[in-house]
Amino acid sequence: MVLGFNHARNHRKLVRCEREVLAGFADDFPARDDADWTDTHLHAMYGVFRLKRFLRKVGPRIRAVVLPYLEGRSIREIASALGMKPKAVHGRLHLAREHLKTLT
Repeated sequence: MVLGFNHARNHRKLVRCEREVLAGFADDFPARDDADWTDTHLHAMYGVFRLKRFLRKVGPRIRAVVLPYLEGRSIREIASALGMKPKAVHGRLHLAREHLKTLT
């Protein structure tokens, strides 16, 4: 029963935090009448918020591989920069994708 209360409390905190972040982001953009533009930017901002939350939750070993990958570097470039085998980089990216699936 305690786990259920903790889960509900954490969910409420997350929703409140997301609401505050999205409200702050909405002030940063100029006012436009185009509803599609606003929806697109809100979805993009929400995606950035979720990505930041994901990167905080994963360990530094996975984060070290995910960030360059998101910047557009290839697996071979990441492996050579970190002194790892490409197979290890691929494995960590796979772990990151699996972890991301559990968050959605």
